[in-house]
Amino acid sequence: MRRFLAALLLSALCTISTGYGAEPNDDFGSATVLGPGVISVLDSLEGFPSPDTYLGAFADDTFSLPTLDEDDDSSPLGDGLGSGIFGVGVNADGSIHLAVTGCCDDFDGTHSEDGDYELFVEVFDAGGAPLDSFSVPESLTPGELDTFSFDDPTWVGGFFDAITDNALGLGTDPLDYWRFTGLTPGESFVAETSDTDFGIPFDTMLAWVDEFGDIIVLDDDGAGGGDGLKSRVMGTVPASGEVVLAVTGYSDFDLFGEHGEIGDYELTIFEGVPEPSTLLLATVCLAWAVGSHRRRFL
Repeated sequence: MRRFLAALLLSALCTISTGYGAEPNDDFGSATVLGPGVISVLDSLEGFPSPDTYLGAFADDTFSLPTLDEDDDSSPLGDGLGSGIFGVGVNADGSIHLAVTGCCDDFDGTHSEDGDYELFVEVFDAGGAPLDSFSVPESLTPGELDTFSFDDPTWVGGFFDAITDNALGLGTDPLDYWRFTGLTPGESFVAETSDTDFGIPFDTMLAWVDEFGDIIVLDDDGAGGGDGLKSRVMGTVPASGEVVLAVTGYSDFDLFGEHGEIGDYELTIFEGVPEPSTLLLATVCLAWAVGSHRRRFL
């Protein structure tokens, strides 16, 4: 009887309403519309595994250190964790020797990175005119070093650029858009991601977008959280009373869904500056809502 009365009391006090994932909502046009009073949602993301590559150029096919050049994250392709080296001289015999490993070992394969990538090479003569370009698709495996050797006598005296594209696809659910409605125009708001109490934590990114889907504010780790990887954005509710938020994984800075994060999250929006008592009640209510959701499906 006491449990029943406690449940009734929580139900009365907890005006917070929690929504759940409605797919697909992977782009601005398909954002899930949440009714007035819904200020929290539970969902998950599944990105595409993308390895954090580390690229080096070598003087010969023994791939012995030191490198001619090496790089971690300078590739213009991929999710920000691809590698790029530029303007490296072709070896005197017309050869190019490259190695790709996972960040950031000493080209000995002692890494844990896993996933597909593509290596692109462009070769130029001494004056900068293009001589050749080609690419090689490959998979990086934990504990392995990928090596590549190319040669052509016409390359002697030239130089080359080499880059990796480490994001070759999208996961099954890489990005979620949520449209919160019924908010108070002109009121300040704070929105943040947090871990669920039953799911897999991951490194979130959170964006507030305008009526055209363009990014207003983007945050990576502003909310901290238990793992220090949760996100927070703040702003003022527009005249429409609606705030559209996008949740993605690191390092999808352009909201393309290009990341390798997989896990579960909770997204909550508060209007105004919550008092400590309000935050405490919200925490209790959200825990109660999540518990109810779990029991429903057990």
